[in-house]
Amino acid sequence: MFPFYLSGTVLAFLILYSLGLGYLYHSFKFKLKTASPNTRLKAFLFERFEHCSQDPEIIKRRMTVFAGWYMFAFAMCLSLIGFDLVMSADPHWYSTLFGAYTFIKAIFAGFGAIILLVTLLHLTPKVPFTLTPGQLLDMSTLFFGFSIVWGDFFYSQFVVIWYGNISEETAYIIKRTMTHPWSILAWTVFIGCFILPFIILLSRKIKQSPRCMLVVSACVLAGLWIEHFLLLGPSLLAHDPAGFPIGISEIIITLGFLALFSMCILAYFKELPESLKINSGEVA
Repeated sequence: MFPFYLSGTVLAFLILYSLGLGYLYHSFKFKLKTASPNTRLKAFLFERFEHCSQDPEIIKRRMTVFAGWYMFAFAMCLSLIGFDLVMSADPHWYSTLFGAYTFIKAIFAGFGAIILLVTLLHLTPKVPFTLTPGQLLDMSTLFFGFSIVWGDFFYSQFVVIWYGNISEETAYIIKRTMTHPWSILAWTVFIGCFILPFIILLSRKIKQSPRCMLVVSACVLAGLWIEHFLLLGPSLLAHDPAGFPIGISEIIITLGFLALFSMCILAYFKELPESLKINSGEVA
């Protein structure tokens, strides 16, 4: 059964990333039309663009097709991951809403990561990137909206168990919300990812402040990391009830992936510095 789950997940990611790269490839035809081929990546792209259609309308139509299919594949892929790699860790509990919950959580985390990245770029004096208060307000409003949607999906899975009186499914919830030490993580996630963002982001002034949004998005992303650990930890790990489940090894692994992610972003900006420039109020 595991090879089936693994092969399905790998295939889903291949489709998802292929569509994403297809959209990115066509978008470069607009971003790099006035740039000079001074890096290996841009030289390769310019050589490829010479043999492709340069009609802007054709390029836009292709980008629209890739974008539409990417959004569909993103929803399907993240739902598949939620069912196959998270919910299957505890086969005695199931939720038909868990796939949609995983998909919404990924969008919520994605907006948090975007806000974190753009505020860091905006607050770095040496980087030629500026963010207007209106742009940050729009992103923060979407971030606020998806925090509410995430909380609604989080609650909706459990209210079904309550009004349906499905007692056999309560063990999953009780273990994660009422037993030590998992209950500490559960309340941390609930307060850090829903209560505090909901209260703080009601303020328009905070949503327009890069420093405030940097802190809020970082706290939410940390809370969602803990939430992943909360979902999988009780099923896969055997911890001492008196100890705390997150140790130095979990933190080091997370920092390693964060460093790898940061290196990829820095490499991208080094190869394509035009992405940091602003054109008519939007990121180029």
